[in-house]
Amino acid sequence: MLKDLLINQITDCIKAGIVILNSNNETVFWNKWMESASGLTSAEVLNKNFFDLMPRAKNSRLEQAVENALKLKQSAFISHTINLQLLPLFKKNLRTESVNEIIHNIRIFPLKDEKQNSFVFLNITDETEYFEKERILRQKAYDEKKLNLNLQREIEERLHIEQKLRLSASIIENTKEAVLITEQNAKITFVNPAFTEITGYTPLEAVGRKVSVLKSGKHDSQYYAKMWDSLVSAGSWRGEFINKKPDGSLYTVESSIFSIKDESKQITHYVNIFHDITLRKEGEEKLKEMSTIDSLTGLYNRRIFSETYDRIYKSCMRNKEPLSLAFLDVDFFKLYNDIYGHQKGDICLKKIADMVKKNIKRPDDIAARFGGEEFIALLPYTDSKGAFQIMEDVREAVLQLKIPHEKSSVEKYVSISIGIATLTPAKVISKEKLLELADKAMYKAKNEGRNRVLCA
Repeated sequence: MLKDLLINQITDCIKAGIVILNSNNETVFWNKWMESASGLTSAEVLNKNFFDLMPRAKNSRLEQAVENALKLKQSAFISHTINLQLLPLFKKNLRTESVNEIIHNIRIFPLKDEKQNSFVFLNITDETEYFEKERILRQKAYDEKKLNLNLQREIEERLHIEQKLRLSASIIENTKEAVLITEQNAKITFVNPAFTEITGYTPLEAVGRKVSVLKSGKHDSQYYAKMWDSLVSAGSWRGEFINKKPDGSLYTVESSIFSIKDESKQITHYVNIFHDITLRKEGEEKLKEMSTIDSLTGLYNRRIFSETYDRIYKSCMRNKEPLSLAFLDVDFFKLYNDIYGHQKGDICLKKIADMVKKNIKRPDDIAARFGGEEFIALLPYTDSKGAFQIMEDVREAVLQLKIPHEKSSVEKYVSISIGIATLTPAKVISKEKLLELADKAMYKAKNEGRNRVLCA
């Protein structure tokens, strides 16, 4: 397959050994670097026990680390500097018999495929050049009985760096925060275990791919443009992403991204540290909904209506636009509750609310439950004639629900009475007065026989 071909080509270009073992320690992947270092081709080692091929590694810390990766799912880092012992895999080329001892750093990662089979990923880097350099420097210092101050500083700095690397590696491996490192072109070069846990992508699936593999399509190009502007100008960015897992499910992360620069101040890499906030966002949305929505009907509650009314009233006054306000009340609702019970009364109110939402649906219109069996509608940029037609449609739609009401003296079904008041450029009245006029118009509709719409 093209995917497998590309993966093989990429891994063969890497100047480090890449080996993948199955749960029986049998080799299932062996890249070109390993072929060159060992003298054994990929075909010769496939399905062979790795520790039979590498007898010097048998019963070593490496074998224990591989076992821990398979059984305990633990990652590990084996370094001759950190562990204060050498672990050369190759004493000589196994084909040519030429002596070619290589000192290694070895990173071990547990993996699983789509069938949940366990594998171990070995990343082997050649530290021979540095090791030899350090050995020569130490020998020279010993022979001369005096350490050159610059050389001493270099060694101490290297040891200090190694200590920091060891601490950093431990933190990165064990932190619950996902760590993602990319090149300047956004190609992924490193991910930690928390990245896999949050995103669903294993290191083999992520490394080498563009970070756009995580995109969900929930953010437009402008969102990403602002992020890149911040990274270029300030060197960092903090915000949220809605990303997508391989199975298509969405999740939200809080992310901190910063750039890494070389000695010439050129950006070489970006580091993205993030954590999953999906549950928190869902909780916030639920709290927001609870604070704005009437729990029974799903309409806006009275508080939100009041806030919106204030804003829209001022806008219509400023722009000299008409504004209509309507009160809706269920006819003989107390009798309905007495006959059918409060549970059916709640069902009745839900059905009426659904019909109100269905008919009051323009972008700027607002419908809310004002209290009990009373609803209110705000119709900006609408004169009394337009408001009357909308409310007449609502009244007729509620009647067509045909909710039985045997005690109603108006209809055999549940009906509503509606009163409308309108603010116009020629008729400026206060917010409070507009509410009062709509309320009076609604009561007038009730007094004149109910099941009707009246304008103030």
